[in-house]
Amino acid sequence: MIYASLRAYAELNAFLPDQKRHNTVALALQERDSVKDVIEAQGVPHTEVDVVLVNGNPVDFSYRVQDGDRISVYPVFRSIDVSALPRAGPPPLAEPCFILDAHLGTLASLLRLVGFDADYRNDYDDETLARISSRQRRILLTRDRGLLKRAIVTYGYHVWETDPEQQLLAWIIHGRPGRVARSLQRGLARMTAGEVQADAGEPFLHASADLEQAQAHGIELEAGHAQAGTASAQGVQEPVGAAWSRRRNWLAAKRWHERRSAKQARLRSLIHSSGSPRSTYQS
Repeated sequence: MIYASLRAYAELNAFLPDQKRHNTVALALQERDSVKDVIEAQGVPHTEVDVVLVNGNPVDFSYRVQDGDRISVYPVFRSIDVSALPRAGPPPLAEPCFILDAHLGTLASLLRLVGFDADYRNDYDDETLARISSRQRRILLTRDRGLLKRAIVTYGYHVWETDPEQQLLAWIIHGRPGRVARSLQRGLARMTAGEVQADAGEPFLHASADLEQAQAHGIELEAGHAQAGTASAQGVQEPVGAAWSRRRNWLAAKRWHERRSAKQARLRSLIHSSGSPRSTYQS
Protein backbone atom coordinates (compact mmCIF):
# COMPACT_ATOMS: atom_id res chain seq x y z
CA MET A 1 0.00 0.00 0.00
CA ILE A 2 1.25 3.48 -0.91
CA TYR A 3 0.23 6.36 1.31
CA ALA A 4 0.33 9.95 0.02
CA SER A 5 -1.59 13.20 0.34
CA LEU A 6 -3.06 15.67 -2.12
CA ARG A 7 -4.31 19.23 -1.92
CA ALA A 8 -6.00 21.17 -4.72
CA TYR A 9 -5.89 24.95 -4.82
CA ALA A 10 -8.14 27.80 -5.96
CA GLU A 11 -10.91 26.92 -8.42
CA LEU A 12 -9.83 23.29 -8.69
CA ASN A 13 -11.67 22.75 -5.41
CA ALA A 14 -14.96 23.11 -7.32
CA PHE A 15 -14.36 19.62 -8.74
CA LEU A 16 -14.00 18.04 -5.30
CA PRO A 17 -16.68 16.80 -2.88
CA ASP A 18 -17.51 19.33 -0.16
CA GLN A 19 -15.55 17.54 2.57
CA LYS A 20 -12.35 17.55 0.50
CA ARG A 21 -12.40 21.17 -0.58
CA HIS A 22 -9.54 23.33 0.73
CA ASN A 23 -8.29 20.38 2.73
CA THR A 24 -5.39 17.96 2.47
CA VAL A 25 -6.76 14.62 1.29
CA ALA A 26 -5.15 11.39 2.53
CA LEU A 27 -4.59 8.83 -0.23
CA ALA A 28 -4.12 5.08 -0.03
CA LEU A 29 -3.02 3.61 -3.38
CA GLN A 30 -2.73 -0.02 -4.37
CA GLU A 31 0.14 0.70 -6.75
CA ARG A 32 2.33 3.53 -8.01
CA ASP A 33 -0.21 5.31 -10.18
CA SER A 34 0.68 8.30 -12.34
CA VAL A 35 0.02 11.63 -10.68
CA LYS A 36 -2.44 12.35 -13.53
CA ASP A 37 -4.53 9.31 -12.60
CA VAL A 38 -4.40 10.19 -8.92
CA ILE A 39 -5.58 13.76 -9.57
CA GLU A 40 -8.40 12.66 -11.86
CA ALA A 41 -9.53 10.01 -9.38
CA GLN A 42 -10.34 12.91 -7.06
CA GLY A 43 -12.54 14.48 -9.77
CA VAL A 44 -10.19 17.08 -11.28
CA PRO A 45 -9.66 16.77 -15.08
CA HIS A 46 -6.00 17.00 -16.07
CA THR A 47 -6.85 19.74 -18.58
CA GLU A 48 -7.67 22.08 -15.68
CA VAL A 49 -4.26 21.61 -14.04
CA ASP A 50 -1.28 23.83 -14.86
CA VAL A 51 1.31 23.06 -12.19
CA VAL A 52 1.84 19.98 -9.98
CA LEU A 53 4.33 20.00 -7.11
CA VAL A 54 5.38 16.82 -5.34
CA ASN A 55 7.22 17.47 -2.12
CA GLY A 56 7.76 21.02 -3.37
CA ASN A 57 9.23 20.02 -6.75
CA PRO A 58 7.45 20.44 -10.11
CA VAL A 59 6.57 17.23 -11.96
CA ASP A 60 4.68 16.34 -15.13
CA PHE A 61 1.64 14.09 -15.40
CA SER A 62 3.72 10.95 -15.99
CA TYR A 63 5.29 11.07 -12.52
CA ARG A 64 4.63 7.89 -10.50
CA VAL A 65 3.42 8.59 -6.98
CA GLN A 66 5.62 7.21 -4.21
CA ASP A 67 4.97 6.47 -0.55
CA GLY A 68 4.91 9.64 1.54
CA ASP A 69 4.48 12.05 -1.40
CA ARG A 70 2.78 15.39 -0.76
CA ILE A 71 1.00 16.45 -3.94
CA SER A 72 -0.05 20.06 -4.55
CA VAL A 73 -2.21 20.78 -7.61
CA TYR A 74 -2.66 24.26 -9.09
CA PRO A 75 -4.76 25.79 -11.89
CA VAL A 76 -3.50 28.55 -14.22
CA PHE A 77 -1.79 31.30 -12.24
CA ARG A 78 -3.21 34.79 -12.80
CA SER A 79 -1.17 37.22 -10.75
CA ILE A 80 2.10 35.36 -10.12
CA ASP A 81 4.67 34.90 -12.87
CA VAL A 82 5.41 31.17 -13.01
CA SER A 83 6.76 31.14 -16.56
CA ALA A 84 10.08 29.70 -15.35
CA LEU A 85 8.34 26.84 -13.53
CA PRO A 86 7.92 23.56 -15.48
CA ARG A 87 4.25 22.86 -16.18
CA ALA A 88 2.59 19.51 -15.72
CA GLY A 89 0.86 19.61 -19.08
CA PRO A 90 1.68 20.81 -22.59
CA PRO A 91 2.86 24.34 -23.38
CA PRO A 92 0.15 26.95 -23.99
CA LEU A 93 -1.12 27.31 -27.55
CA ALA A 94 0.35 30.28 -29.42
CA GLU A 95 -3.07 30.96 -30.98
CA PRO A 96 -6.07 29.55 -29.04
CA CYS A 97 -8.66 27.74 -31.15
CA PHE A 98 -11.60 25.72 -29.93
CA ILE A 99 -13.97 22.83 -30.40
CA LEU A 100 -17.23 22.84 -28.42
CA ASP A 101 -19.62 20.09 -27.45
CA ALA A 102 -23.25 19.97 -28.56
CA HIS A 103 -24.59 22.02 -25.62
CA LEU A 104 -22.47 25.11 -26.29
CA GLY A 105 -23.65 26.30 -29.69
CA THR A 106 -24.34 29.87 -28.58
CA LEU A 107 -20.91 30.12 -26.96
CA ALA A 108 -19.37 28.97 -30.27
CA SER A 109 -21.16 31.84 -32.04
CA LEU A 110 -19.90 34.36 -29.47
CA LEU A 111 -16.33 33.11 -29.75
CA ARG A 112 -16.51 33.57 -33.51
CA LEU A 113 -17.96 37.04 -33.10
CA VAL A 114 -14.92 38.15 -31.10
CA GLY A 115 -12.54 36.63 -33.62
CA PHE A 116 -11.68 33.14 -32.33
CA ASP A 117 -11.59 29.96 -34.42
CA ALA A 118 -14.38 27.82 -32.94
CA ASP A 119 -15.39 24.46 -34.43
CA TYR A 120 -18.94 23.40 -33.55
CA ARG A 121 -21.44 20.85 -34.80
CA ASN A 122 -24.34 19.52 -32.78
CA ASP A 123 -23.83 15.98 -34.11
CA TYR A 124 -20.27 15.47 -32.85
CA ASP A 125 -20.12 12.58 -30.38
CA ASP A 126 -17.62 12.44 -27.51
CA GLU A 127 -15.13 10.32 -29.42
CA THR A 128 -15.17 12.74 -32.36
CA LEU A 129 -14.76 15.76 -30.09
CA ALA A 130 -11.78 14.20 -28.33
CA ARG A 131 -10.16 13.11 -31.59
CA ILE A 132 -10.50 16.52 -33.28
CA SER A 133 -9.27 18.29 -30.16
CA SER A 134 -6.19 16.08 -30.10
CA ARG A 135 -5.36 16.08 -33.81
CA GLN A 136 -6.01 19.77 -34.45
CA ARG A 137 -4.72 20.98 -31.08
CA ARG A 138 -8.02 22.65 -30.24
CA ILE A 139 -9.16 23.56 -26.74
CA LEU A 140 -12.14 21.38 -25.92
CA LEU A 141 -14.89 23.37 -24.20
CA THR A 142 -17.49 21.23 -22.45
CA ARG A 143 -19.56 20.78 -19.31
CA ASP A 144 -18.70 17.06 -19.26
CA ARG A 145 -15.70 16.52 -17.00
CA GLY A 146 -15.53 12.86 -18.05
CA LEU A 147 -14.84 13.99 -21.61
CA LEU A 148 -11.97 16.18 -20.39
CA LYS A 149 -10.42 13.20 -18.58
CA ARG A 150 -9.88 11.27 -21.81
CA ALA A 151 -6.18 10.60 -22.26
CA ILE A 152 -5.99 11.95 -25.82
CA VAL A 153 -7.45 15.33 -24.83
CA THR A 154 -4.53 17.68 -24.27
CA TYR A 155 -6.24 21.07 -24.11
CA GLY A 156 -9.62 21.60 -22.48
CA TYR A 157 -11.73 23.72 -20.18
CA HIS A 158 -14.74 22.84 -18.07
CA VAL A 159 -17.52 25.40 -18.62
CA TRP A 160 -19.31 26.10 -15.33
CA GLU A 161 -21.52 29.03 -16.32
CA THR A 162 -24.90 28.51 -17.97
CA ASP A 163 -25.30 31.95 -19.58
CA PRO A 164 -23.38 32.09 -22.90
CA GLU A 165 -21.99 35.60 -22.38
CA GLN A 166 -20.79 34.65 -18.90
CA GLN A 167 -19.27 31.50 -20.40
CA LEU A 168 -17.30 33.67 -22.81
CA LEU A 169 -16.10 35.98 -20.04
CA ALA A 170 -15.17 33.02 -17.83
CA TRP A 171 -12.94 31.60 -20.55
CA ILE A 172 -11.29 34.97 -21.17
CA ILE A 173 -10.56 35.33 -17.46
CA HIS A 174 -9.35 31.72 -17.21
CA GLY A 175 -7.43 31.54 -20.48
CA ARG A 176 -3.74 30.94 -20.83
CA PRO A 177 -1.46 33.88 -19.95
CA GLY A 178 -0.70 36.58 -22.47
CA ARG A 179 -1.68 34.59 -25.56
CA VAL A 180 -5.41 34.88 -24.93
CA ALA A 181 -5.01 38.63 -24.49
CA ARG A 182 -3.19 38.98 -27.79
CA SER A 183 -5.69 36.81 -29.68
CA LEU A 184 -8.60 38.64 -28.10
CA GLN A 185 -7.20 42.04 -28.95
CA ARG A 186 -6.71 40.97 -32.57
CA GLY A 187 -10.26 39.61 -32.65
CA LEU A 188 -11.74 42.79 -31.19
CA ALA A 189 -9.79 44.87 -33.71
CA ARG A 190 -11.16 42.75 -36.54
CA MET A 191 -14.64 43.00 -35.06
CA THR A 192 -14.41 46.79 -34.97
CA ALA A 193 -13.22 46.81 -38.58
CA GLY A 194 -16.14 44.59 -39.59
CA GLU A 195 -13.90 41.75 -40.75
CA VAL A 196 -15.20 39.02 -38.41
CA GLN A 197 -17.42 36.58 -40.28
CA ALA A 198 -20.61 35.21 -38.78
CA ASP A 199 -21.57 31.57 -38.58
CA ALA A 200 -22.13 30.00 -41.97
CA GLY A 201 -25.43 28.62 -40.75
CA GLU A 202 -26.88 31.95 -39.66
CA PRO A 203 -29.53 33.45 -41.99
CA PHE A 204 -28.75 36.24 -44.42
CA LEU A 205 -25.00 35.79 -44.26
CA HIS A 206 -24.67 36.97 -47.84
CA ALA A 207 -28.04 38.66 -48.22
CA SER A 208 -26.59 42.16 -48.00
CA ALA A 209 -25.34 41.62 -51.55
CA ASP A 210 -28.97 41.95 -52.64
CA LEU A 211 -28.70 45.69 -52.10
CA GLU A 212 -26.01 46.06 -54.75
CA GLN A 213 -27.80 43.66 -57.08
CA ALA A 214 -31.07 45.51 -56.70
CA GLN A 215 -29.44 48.89 -57.30
CA ALA A 216 -27.78 47.48 -60.42
CA HIS A 217 -31.28 46.77 -61.74
CA GLY A 218 -32.47 50.27 -60.97
CA ILE A 219 -34.62 49.36 -57.92
CA GLU A 220 -35.08 52.12 -55.35
CA LEU A 221 -34.80 50.51 -51.92
CA GLU A 222 -34.52 53.51 -49.63
CA ALA A 223 -38.10 54.63 -50.17
CA GLY A 224 -41.10 53.10 -48.45
CA HIS A 225 -41.84 50.94 -51.46
CA ALA A 226 -39.92 49.01 -54.15
CA GLN A 227 -39.91 50.67 -57.52
CA ALA A 228 -38.91 48.85 -60.68
CA GLY A 229 -36.59 50.60 -63.07
CA THR A 230 -34.32 49.98 -65.94
CA ALA A 231 -30.93 48.37 -65.47
CA SER A 232 -28.22 50.62 -66.72
CA ALA A 233 -26.06 47.73 -67.85
CA GLN A 234 -28.72 45.32 -69.14
CA GLY A 235 -31.35 47.67 -70.45
CA VAL A 236 -34.12 45.40 -69.15
CA GLN A 237 -36.91 46.17 -66.68
CA GLU A 238 -37.01 44.39 -63.31
CA PRO A 239 -40.39 42.75 -62.59
CA VAL A 240 -42.25 44.37 -59.71
CA GLY A 241 -42.52 41.01 -57.86
CA ALA A 242 -38.78 40.49 -58.07
CA ALA A 243 -38.25 44.04 -56.83
CA TRP A 244 -40.37 43.37 -53.74
CA SER A 245 -38.51 40.11 -53.12
CA ARG A 246 -35.16 41.87 -53.34
CA ARG A 247 -36.34 44.58 -50.99
CA ARG A 248 -37.54 42.04 -48.42
CA ASN A 249 -34.19 40.25 -48.57
CA TRP A 250 -32.29 43.50 -48.23
CA LEU A 251 -34.35 44.68 -45.26
CA ALA A 252 -33.96 41.31 -43.56
CA ALA A 253 -30.19 41.43 -44.13
CA LYS A 254 -30.07 45.00 -42.85
CA ARG A 255 -31.89 44.05 -39.64
CA TRP A 256 -29.67 41.00 -39.19
CA HIS A 257 -26.49 43.06 -39.54
CA GLU A 258 -27.86 45.66 -37.12
CA ARG A 259 -28.54 42.97 -34.51
CA ARG A 260 -25.11 41.48 -35.07
CA SER A 261 -23.43 44.88 -34.70
CA ALA A 262 -25.37 45.52 -31.48
CA LYS A 263 -24.30 42.12 -30.11
CA GLN A 264 -20.67 42.82 -30.98
CA ALA A 265 -20.85 46.21 -29.26
CA ARG A 266 -22.33 44.61 -26.14
CA LEU A 267 -19.61 41.94 -26.13
CA ARG A 268 -16.88 44.57 -26.45
CA SER A 269 -18.37 46.42 -23.50
CA LEU A 270 -18.64 43.24 -21.39
CA ILE A 271 -15.09 42.17 -22.17
CA HIS A 272 -13.57 45.56 -21.42
CA SER A 273 -15.60 45.95 -18.22
CA SER A 274 -14.41 42.53 -17.00
CA GLY A 275 -10.81 43.74 -17.05
CA SER A 276 -8.03 43.39 -19.56
CA PRO A 277 -6.63 39.85 -19.77
CA ARG A 278 -3.21 41.37 -20.40
CA SER A 279 -3.27 43.02 -16.98
CA THR A 280 -4.90 40.01 -15.30
CA TYR A 281 -2.33 37.44 -16.37
CA GLN A 282 1.40 37.19 -16.40
CA SER A 283 3.10 36.00 -19.59
